[in-house]
Amino acid sequence: GRRAIAVKADVSRMADIEAMVAAAIREFGRVDVLVNNAGIMHIRSVLETTEDVWDRTVDINLKGHFFCAQKVIPHMIKQGRGRIINLGSIFGEAGVPGACVYGVTKTGIHGMTRMMAIELAPHKITVNAIAPGNVVTPLNDPLYAMVGGQQVLAKSYPIGRVGRVEDIAPAAVYFASDEADFVTGAILFIDGGYAAQ
Repeated sequence: GRRAIAVKADVSRMADIEAMVAAAIREFGRVDVLVNNAGIMHIRSVLETTEDVWDRTVDINLKGHFFCAQKVIPHMIKQGRGRIINLGSIFGEAGVPGACVYGVTKTGIHGMTRMMAIELAPHKITVNAIAPGNVVTPLNDPLYAMVGGQQVLAKSYPIGRVGRVEDIAPAAVYFASDEADFVTGAILFIDGGYAAQ
């Protein structure tokens, strides 16, 4: 009973972001919820990180989040409400070798979430972030290869396993719902206890 469209977009390109938002408005007439979920990660030491890796990671992970939000905010202001949900990471809170640039972007997302939350609160637009621990997705395949597999990585989580997409999705549903109307500027860690160590 629902209708969906797919729009191909590179969130590091402003023209693609504008076209994506325009398509949503054209098809549905409004934007109620934005989930900023695009992201990449390169496993590189600080000394191995190239300018290209830096630029591409920052462009997709941080610039993309910012400008996707910027382009939907006017529509949300006009509607009198909206929900922006950013995907951060435990690496926005805790350091880890080999993922410096990724961690920098996630730290930036956490800060951006708080700043936007304050600025947009008068417009009844909430801005929150989900900070997952390691979740089984293709993004993490290089990390599993580096450490010797998911089972090895799972030992660093108090709960004894890495995350699943099904662990994360309910938080996005909550932040998008009316039940979260009084929640803004929050960073919700869903990480099996990793950040609590």
